[in-house]
Amino acid sequence: MVSWSMKPMQSDRAGRSENCSGLRQYLVGLFHFYRDGFRSMRTGKLLWRIILLKIAVFLLIMKLFFPNYLQTHFRNDRQRADHVLTNLTDPGSFNSGGR
Repeated sequence: MVSWSMKPMQSDRAGRSENCSGLRQYLVGLFHFYRDGFRSMRTGKLLWRIILLKIAVFLLIMKLFFPNYLQTHFRNDRQRADHVLTNLTDPGSFNSGGR
């Protein structure tokens, strides 16, 4: 674990400060920690694959069965923006007229 000290920042020849070097080492160590942990797990890999598969199926279903409402009901970007703004600021007034 990296300890953070309150000493004044000193630059090396490349112009980087010691704190940046310490932060970089900390981030590299954190990356290696997660990488090695993911390599050694067995059940976790299967669970992550299932999660990613479920997300992919969900997005595919959303794309197939829920068409782009704004593209089909409004002709230009200005009408789409007005519709979204109206429904965000006053949800009680559903305005579906575009054509």
